[in-house]
Amino acid sequence: MPQVLPVQVLKIGSLVIAAQPTEITTMAGRRVRKTLLSSFPDGDVEYAVVAGLSNTYASYLATYEEYQKQGYEGGGTMFGPNELEAFEQEYAKLCGAIAHNETILPGPEPLDLRYYQVNLTTGVVMDDVPPGKKFGGIYEDAAPEYTRGSTVCVVFHGAHPRNNLHTMGTFLAIEKVLPGGSVIVRRDSDPDTKFTWKRDGAAYSRVTISWNTTGAEPGRYIIRYYGDYRSIDGTIHPFAGASREFTVR
Repeated sequence: MPQVLPVQVLKIGSLVIAAQPTEITTMAGRRVRKTLLSSFPDGDVEYAVVAGLSNTYASYLATYEEYQKQGYEGGGTMFGPNELEAFEQEYAKLCGAIAHNETILPGPEPLDLRYYQVNLTTGVVMDDVPPGKKFGGIYEDAAPEYTRGSTVCVVFHGAHPRNNLHTMGTFLAIEKVLPGGSVIVRRDSDPDTKFTWKRDGAAYSRVTISWNTTGAEPGRYIIRYYGDYRSIDGTIHPFAGASREFTVR
């Protein structure tokens, strides 16, 4: 739980926005909106919006009364019964600074705890494949043809996904085959694809890539898998695998 929270207010014309670093209850949000509107001179703003889950995350924010009940949101309000009033105080201060074109001190910086984290997750020692197999090789291939709406599943000889999380990348690609090559039509961020990893024995991995073809255009396709394996010396090696071409009708 962060101990130093960012508090931010933005004014765009007649709209004022409070960037709230918590999940906020309905009544607490009403009170914040009232604070925002009342902190500017009459006629300066007309609309107030509370943008929850902004900049960081610090659980819930409930009213004083909701905190007393210690329900789900009240019990998740981590800084006590007056947390809402503390936020309202700071929002009013920021609104006043905007209204009067004043500069205010930035306040304390959050602590840098990157080097004090405790990670109890077991590390990846190494990856391997069965004799005669290769990383990215096919364990179970796609069928030659599918009816649109069915699910295509391809199983690969893979590796542990924690070796490379492929941030801003993808573990998979669904490519549509065109006369001049192919084009990617789905990645692991698409809701109709699914990437499943399973350890097989001590160091083997099976990766299953599934694709629900309900929204697919008829045509020829290939499923590709992008992974990274860790050798016994700790080195990470990228690899790729591909299914056979198959038809979706």
